[in-house]
Amino acid sequence: ATEEQAIEAVREELHAKERERDALAAREQALASALDQRDGSSDLVAAGLPGIRGLLAEHVHVRPGYEAAVAAALGSLADAVLAETHDDAVAALRRAVDDDLGRVEVVVAGSPEGSDPVSPADASGPVPVASVVDAPDGVRRILADVVVVDDLTQAVDLANGSDAPTTVITRGGDVVSAHVLRGGSGATRSKLELVAAREAAATTLTDVRARIDDLQVDLAAGRERLRAARERASVALGGLREADARLAAHAERLSRSRTQAE
Repeated sequence: ATEEQAIEAVREELHAKERERDALAAREQALASALDQRDGSSDLVAAGLPGIRGLLAEHVHVRPGYEAAVAAALGSLADAVLAETHDDAVAALRRAVDDDLGRVEVVVAGSPEGSDPVSPADASGPVPVASVVDAPDGVRRILADVVVVDDLTQAVDLANGSDAPTTVITRGGDVVSAHVLRGGSGATRSKLELVAAREAAATTLTDVRARIDDLQVDLAAGRERLRAARERASVALGGLREADARLAAHAERLSRSRTQAE
């Protein structure tokens, strides 16, 4: 019974993981479809111009939990195209104008000055946005002097301070600066957030599939152990029945012998 209970537990976990796998696969596909929606940026990338790396969102990797803040810090640039050099960016912009691709934004990946090193953030204080992203130097330059705090109250207090950074962003994506404040609810997710969500779903999906493989091996092994145990029990029961039959035959012979002796 213990082996059967163990098998049932593995089977239940396997079924749960299979449901999770299917949900994650559907989520990953939905996010990929959302990213495939045609716009000026995607059309410009599809043109295959020299020096165009692709969508900026695909080259910026954000620490989990900071996606909305980084997207808010970049603003519309979160949906921009990434170019290798300034000349490549100019050529891309000309192509967008000539082909009437709509409004596009192009960010230059390289920075003539390089990116400044970012000091480690104090866990209890403002977090420099550049410290939570892995991105080309040009993108990190855009994010220079932008910090992240937990909520709007902290953002306003910091922005009103004597040594305020240029822009303060909340984890939820509210933006506070000396002259512009932006926030609220209902904002459409940027390509940056969609890419981050797709990558997170893909990573989790890989882990879930690996767990499913392990569970399938465990389930097969458990079933084999149960089969072997039942086979041993059957053999033992057969032996016991044979022994009982021999004892019964012996008792019968003994009884006949006694009867004849009388």
